Amino acid sequence: MTDLVLCGAMTKDDEYICKCIESIDKHKFNKKYILFDGPPLSKSNRERDNYSHYKKNIMKHYPDFEFVEYTDNINYKSMVEIFVRKNYKQLAENLLIIQDDIVLDNFDLEIVLQQKETFDECKILYFKEDQKRIKYWFNTIEEFDTCRGARPSLHQGQEKTHGWCERSWLSKKSDVMNIFDNLLREGHLASTKFIDIYYDSMISQGGWNDFPQEQQLDFWKNWGCFAHKSIQHKHLKAKR
Repeated sequence: MTDLVLCGAMTKDDEYICKCIESIDKHKFNKKYILFDGPPLSKSNRERDNYSHYKKNIMKHYPDFEFVEYTDNINYKSMVEIFVRKNYKQLAENLLIIQDDIVLDNFDLEIVLQQKETFDECKILYFKEDQKRIKYWFNTIEEFDTCRGARPSLHQGQEKTHGWCERSWLSKKSDVMNIFDNLLREGHLASTKFIDIYYDSMISQGGWNDFPQEQQLDFWKNWGCFAHKSIQHKHLKAKR
């Protein structure tokens, strides 16, 4: 079973969350959650009132969701961590986590879960953006055009990558917690970034290529990132 965790925040584009929900509404989820981050301290009373009105409208239009509101502005990464830690026992084994201004391609969730299970190393299966990206920490390690031993309907292909796009991703709840526990052990939990700061910095500063492949793969094992090769997302880029 899979739970949907949709992460929302203050926005000037009220309709984007509806487009996000519409893109994933066909899937059968165990439970569906919308998390609302608190407003930034810099926002005016009028903006805060508008945000409260926006949240009330969403709650009214989507009664099949459970809603969690945060008073403080804690950002996306912290919101996911707090929610999963607090609700760990009651959550389904798998989580589809998505931000509120993302539209996903049409796909079969059950088939994608089977694809993911084909690879024991896969902790995170993410859906890339539908535009050409510069080479950053999404560099491909290994590509798989077919899923080993799978029936033809599963032959969609995945690829191991250094890094991942955190806007829309599928993971087991146990792997989500392992990610946060690893960040805690490394002292990086306070960062708003999901990816390990050292890992991220080494790649962006150019020293990454000097590492032997074995050392690079040791870093990769902390994340287990796989990209789906045929399912992508569109980032609507909400104004906050």
